[in-house]
Parts: sequence; C-alpha cells; structure tokens
Amino acid sequence: MTAEFDELTDWSKENIDNPWSFIKFRKKPLFKIDKNTVLPISNKLFKEQLFEGVFHKIRACYPDEDLKFNSFFGRPYEKYIEILMEKAKNSSGQNKYELIKEFEYDKDKKRSPDVMLKLGDQLLVIEAKSKRLTLNALEGNDHDSIEKAQEDLVLSPIKQAHDRIVEILDSNKKSVFQDIKSYYIAVVNIKDFPTLPPVEKEIKDKLEQHFQIPIKGFFHMDIEEYEMLCHLISRKTKRPIFSILDNRFYKYPGIPFSNFLDVSSLPMKRAEFIDEKGKEFLEIMKEKLFNEE
Repeated sequence: MTAEFDELTDWSKENIDNPWSFIKFRKKPLFKIDKNTVLPISNKLFKEQLFEGVFHKIRACYPDEDLKFNSFFGRPYEKYIEILMEKAKNSSGQNKYELIKEFEYDKDKKRSPDVMLKLGDQLLVIEAKSKRLTLNALEGNDHDSIEKAQEDLVLSPIKQAHDRIVEILDSNKKSVFQDIKSYYIAVVNIKDFPTLPPVEKEIKDKLEQHFQIPIKGFFHMDIEEYEMLCHLISRKTKRPIFSILDNRFYKYPGIPFSNFLDVSSLPMKRAEFIDEKGKEFLEIMKEKLFNEE
C-alpha cells in the first residue's frame, strides 16, 4: 500500500488531464518517505483501502458470475442495520418509539422494508443496501457509470421502499400503517453516492415523479452516518428524530448527513453498542494473537 515520490510523480504526469482520477492514491494510500517512515496521503483513503481490500480479496475467491458472496454479505449487513436501530430505540428516553422489523405480507410472501421506526403518526423506513460506488464512478470520468451508481445506490432503493409501503397499504398487513400520516425513507449503503446540490435536485425531481403517496423526506447515507443517526435516536432527549430529519431535508438538502450534523451542532457519535462490541473484539484478538488474559 506504499508508493514513493518518483512513482507518484510519474503517475500524476500521465494523468494530468484526468483530474477526477485518484486511483493510484486509492490503491496505495501511504507515501513512503524513507526506509522506515510512511505517511498516509489521506486517512480516509487509508481506512477505505483496509476495508475495501479485504472485501475484494474475499470477493475474488468467487467467479465474477457467482453472486453467492453478495447474498451472504448482504444478509448480515441488513441484520446489523436492524440491530443498531433496535438498540437505539431501547436506549431512547422520553420518545416512545416503536420498532417494526421486516415482515412478510400478501399471499406471495413479499418482504417489507428492512426495519422501520414509528413515533405517533410518523414512520421512518430504512432500506439497507450493501452497495458501493464502482471504480469508474469513483474516478468520475464515465457518465454512464455515474448514472448507474445514482440509480443503484439512491433512486432504485428509495423507489423500492416506497412501492413496498404502497403495496402494504393495500394488503392483509395494512393495519401496520393505519395511523401513519408522515413517511420518511432512508437508504443506507456501505459507501454512499456523493451529495451535491445539483445532483440532489435531480434525484428529488426523479423521485417525486415516481411517488404515489406523499413522502415527507427521503435520504441516502453511508453506514457510518447511519450509526450517527442511531446515536441521535438513542439520546435521552425530548427532541424526536423526525424534527431533525425535517431540518435536514428542508434546510440542508445539498450536503451529506454527517456535514449536516456538524453545521447543526449535533453530536457526530456512534451508538455506545458499537464501542462496546469493538472493545470485546479487541480483547478477543489480543488473547488470540498474544495469549493475554
């Protein structure tokens, strides 16, 4: 994962007319200064390489046409999304949230969205997708890849969640939504589609053409931002998450969810449950690697 000055210089000269391409820095996020010293070119790229590298190494064990790994990876990811929301709901204070887990409906046994959070007549619908931007979309020089990424990571999942709501309202499970007046939809990807004002306007226009019922707010975020969302839900405060979502959707539509939290002076923290599990994992690894009690 390291690259020396001459290697980076040669690559930069070759790609000087392609300013959106950061592929070299993604593959080798560490700058080798001398034999014993390296510096991260970007902490974000370094962290991504550690995770993405493991993911792609495992994925490479399967033929390209074999989608078994994607299915295997997707189900635990959806379960993680559900567990986080359940932990957040159980830790919340004065707001009496109700958790609605995935369920089957209709004679065809269709499945509802992955998890939903209800408060009074308001409902937050979560659709989990274990997807990320493709390499071509990341480089930003392939319009078709960017359009496909927008469809796969944002438009299609939000439309899917909306369509499931519409179907459930006309099914044998319609009582689940009996008192709901305001629907909010959020899609959670592993790595989210970039949030930019012109792009968000385009997304809004496309989705509103599709909607058959009023959707008060719709969002796309990555897993780290979802963890922050769950922390906000878990706080013992009078302010419900729906007022925060309204503020994000109507006043700050063109910035990522994490940036919105920053400018709104809201905490950018993970749920305590994640930190607790992280400590447990570190203790297990210490014992396995170093035989420490």
